[in-house]
Amino acid sequence: MIRKIVFVGLILLSVPLFAQAVPSVYQPFQPLKDDGYVQIWNINFSGKGYHIDLIYMISNVGPGTLNNGISMLVYSGGQSRSFTREHTDESLRVVVGQFGMSNRSGELKMNAGRVEARAEFDQANVQLEIQPGSSGMLMPDWKLRGAEFFRIGLPILRSPARLTLQMDGQTVELTGVASMDSIIANTLPHEYAKRLYLFRGPSGQFQMTGYLDKEKSYKLKLYYGNGANRREDRIVSLTSEAEETEPFSGYVLARVWKIAGESGCSYEIRRGEFRGGMYILQSVSPFLRWILRTFFAKPFILNYESTLSVRCAGKPTFNERLWSSYFLLNE
Repeated sequence: MIRKIVFVGLILLSVPLFAQAVPSVYQPFQPLKDDGYVQIWNINFSGKGYHIDLIYMISNVGPGTLNNGISMLVYSGGQSRSFTREHTDESLRVVVGQFGMSNRSGELKMNAGRVEARAEFDQANVQLEIQPGSSGMLMPDWKLRGAEFFRIGLPILRSPARLTLQMDGQTVELTGVASMDSIIANTLPHEYAKRLYLFRGPSGQFQMTGYLDKEKSYKLKLYYGNGANRREDRIVSLTSEAEETEPFSGYVLARVWKIAGESGCSYEIRRGEFRGGMYILQSVSPFLRWILRTFFAKPFILNYESTLSVRCAGKPTFNERLWSSYFLLNE
C-alpha cells in the first residue's frame, strides 16, 4: 500500500516534460492502481547488420520502490548482448496522459513530430531518432479474468531511423528502419500465459498478437487488410509444424504456423532468421532476479525475421517479411 501511495504521489507531482499530444496508439502514460499494472514501450531498430531493441517500462509491482527501468538488446555478428538499468520512483518523470518517460538512465519522448530515445548503461550508450510515417494500429483489449486486461498498440510499423551506439569504447553511427510497440496491462502475464506472441508486417496489412495459455491453447487475434478494409479475421484452425529446440533459449518452437481464417483466407508463417535474444534474469540485479523467479521460471525474449504468405480466393498471393517477437515465460 505504501508503494502505491508513493507511486500515485509521484504522478501527481510530475512536471510536464512531454507536452506534445500524440495519437492514442502510442498509449500515453496511464497509471493503474491494480497490483499487476505494467506499461511498456518497445522500439525495434535494424540497420547495417545491427538489430537493437530498446525497452522502457513502468510498473507498480516493485520490488520495493523499484518501479521503472530501461533495457537494451543488441544483436550483431551473430551475438546477443543485453543491458538493463532499474530505478526507484524518485528518478521517474512522467505525466498522466502524455507519451514517454525519463529517469536517471535515459528518456523517451516526442519532439517536433519525431520519437527520440536515449539510454545509458555501464558498458553502452544509445541515442535514437525515428521519423514516424503513417499511423499504426491500436489492437482491441484482451479481456482476461474479471476486469483484467492487456492492450497492445503498434504506433510505428516501419519508419526511417538514425541511431548512435557507443559500446566497448567504439561509436557506431547507423541509419535504418524502426518500429515501435506499446503495451499496457493490469495483471502480470504469468497469471494467464506461458508465452506471448507479436507478429507485425511493415506494410500494415498484417498484424497478429496473442498468447499461449496455461492449458497450452493458443489465444490469438489476427488482422488483415489495408486502411478501412483492415478487419479481424477470426482464426478457425491453427496447426504448427517442424517443431525444434531453439538453441538460445532451449524452448521447443514450431518452425511453421498454418492458419485458416473465417474469411476463407489462409496464412502461413515461417519462422526465419534469428535477430537476437535476451535471457531476462541474466541482465537484472540479483535482488530483482530473486523476485522475478517467483513469477517466471525461464523468461526469454526472442526476435526473428519471419515470412508470411496469404492466400485468399480470387486474389493474388500476398507475401511479406514479418518482425516476430516471442516472449517466453514458463515451459
